[in-house]
Amino acid sequence: MKIISQNDIWTRARKEVNGKTYDINIRSIREKGKDGIYRPRTSVWITLGEEEVHDASVELAIFKDVCELFNMFLNPGTIEEGFTEGPHKMIKIVKHDGAWTIAEALFEKTIYHINVKHFEEPSKYGIQNGRISKLWIREEGEIEPLVNYDRGWDVRPRSKAAKAIYEEILAMYN
Repeated sequence: MKIISQNDIWTRARKEVNGKTYDINIRSIREKGKDGIYRPRTSVWITLGEEEVHDASVELAIFKDVCELFNMFLNPGTIEEGFTEGPHKMIKIVKHDGAWTIAEALFEKTIYHINVKHFEEPSKYGIQNGRISKLWIREEGEIEPLVNYDRGWDVRPRSKAAKAIYEEILAMYN
């Protein structure tokens, strides 16, 4: 898939499938649910010329690329909309940029924001001499972090939520 243009909400791309070039419009926003939780919502429109495409073989090939681009899972079997089942069921990657990952976690109907700096190789500065050199976890709407590690502990995980999210991040990146 080739990205044509991208901003905070829209991504426009093209992909060739079975010898035809398809235009792809992807809208990614955060919507507030009835329960007050903001969740990511991604919509995909696939067109060939002016016609919208509804061909499963084409859609599957394109959806796989879209999922990879937005760090989503295909057919996830959602627990809460926007969060997936699997080994890291609490974590939703929002943005990945080199060594930095910005993510969200859902724990007992509360959203937590996560920033993690991780490297390819372990380091003496990493958590447990691992790959994570910086980790920050904060509950939605709060200012003070529940967890803060910056080449050493400032705030260790103490609450049930902080410990659970910390363990998931460790499993993913350390």
